[in-house]
Amino acid sequence: MTPLVSAAARAAPSFVASAAGGWGGLAAAAGRPRVGGAAVARPRPPTALPFGRRVALVASAAALPSPPPAGGSSAPPAPTAAAPTHVAPGRPSSTAAPPTPPPPPPSPPAPSATVRVPTANVVSVVTRLLLRRGTPAVDAPLMAEVLVYAQAAGNAQGLAKLITHGVGSPDAAPTAEDGAAAPPPPPPPPLVPVATSPVAATLDGTGRSGMVVMAAATDEAIRLARAHGVGIVGTTGTTTGSGAIGYYARRVATAGLFGLAASGCCPLVAPSGAATALLGTNPLAYGIPVPRCGGDEEGNRSDGDGAYDALVADIGMSAMSYWAVRAAAAKGTPLPEHVALDATGGATVDAASAAALLPFGGPDAAHKASALGVLVEWLTGPAVGATFAGLPWAATAAGGRGEGADGEGSGGGWGNLVVAASPSLLRPAADVDADTATLVATLRGGGATLPGEGGDARRADAARGGVPIEGGLWHALVEAAGGDGP
Repeated sequence: MTPLVSAAARAAPSFVASAAGGWGGLAAAAGRPRVGGAAVARPRPPTALPFGRRVALVASAAALPSPPPAGGSSAPPAPTAAAPTHVAPGRPSSTAAPPTPPPPPPSPPAPSATVRVPTANVVSVVTRLLLRRGTPAVDAPLMAEVLVYAQAAGNAQGLAKLITHGVGSPDAAPTAEDGAAAPPPPPPPPLVPVATSPVAATLDGTGRSGMVVMAAATDEAIRLARAHGVGIVGTTGTTTGSGAIGYYARRVATAGLFGLAASGCCPLVAPSGAATALLGTNPLAYGIPVPRCGGDEEGNRSDGDGAYDALVADIGMSAMSYWAVRAAAAKGTPLPEHVALDATGGATVDAASAAALLPFGGPDAAHKASALGVLVEWLTGPAVGATFAGLPWAATAAGGRGEGADGEGSGGGWGNLVVAASPSLLRPAADVDADTATLVATLRGGGATLPGEGGDARRADAARGGVPIEGGLWHALVEAAGGDGP
């Protein structure tokens, strides 16, 4: 089996290969002007396991020590540096002899302390960075909002994704040879839900950002629920992540509705009994509306803005998030036990050699998370008409008929599902509200930590004192965005 680091080196994007100066080098590459914008044609659905290759790419880019080779020879790893320098080895052909390792890069300065930045400044910088990378102007503000939401909450789906190819990859478009600013991309086609019943719809993402598509699905589910009591919207046609999906469940709950959000992706998790990745991390989020007041004097429910808080849980089915593993690989931090498998299917604590994540729960309880992962794989794959289990589109029912990603019609790519439901479906809404408030008060009175309370507290703290960001990362983002003015 080809060593993962070797495979990553051959496929290393120019962004990583050219980023030779730590966060600063990344900023220079990330902020480079681009020609054109994000493609609106639906990208081909993923067909191969990318996890180990992408983690190994980060490890090589950060000049971390490589694990012992796992079958066959590989290019020597770059020398170890005191801090991530994001230097990748060259890109030899499959028949070329292993290249001579590059000389050690200059030692970067010591990692800087966390800085606190006002939310508006962070949103402004992230929005401008996305625009410089060719993100459509109509999409960038929403994407920035989702990213900053995650960063403020301490979620792994935060701003580091802008540097590690998670969002708006600067390799998506060629560099402007004359150094001129890239022209704005053409407006993307509108996202148009297609009704499949009075309470359900599908939404073809047409290659747009997963965050934008998920937000559109959330809005449509809310609209349907307000009109009919329940709304179910499934999406297809995306190959980028939806970000912290608790964001979407919260939007539903603060509208006074119960919300459920599920997001699929490429295979990253080995389900119980398997030695290779077959499922996505498959996050599942719910949002419960918690009334801020008891309604009017007659007990009628108020669904206006600000009438409801949200009790939100955002649960990925892997023992550690994919982005947390990438961060560990870049820093050289060992993983906990029972988190990952290497390319041979054996347990590993080396993030750089991780080829599959394990479900959370450890040896005695991982089968429970695995079962939930299968549920989300079905909800975001067969149920909505997207790819699943890493299979090619042609292996699906619609793909076999020539529809969707490789033909005419909807489908393909990764899938998502959003459900919104009125609490009044089963009993008077005012009674549901009253009992919900009693439940929350009882749990808090018993000393329980409620779902999402930690993230809520961190977001509240960020709103007061600024969003916490690692100093080197913030400096890189500011440089890439062209400055940090509002």
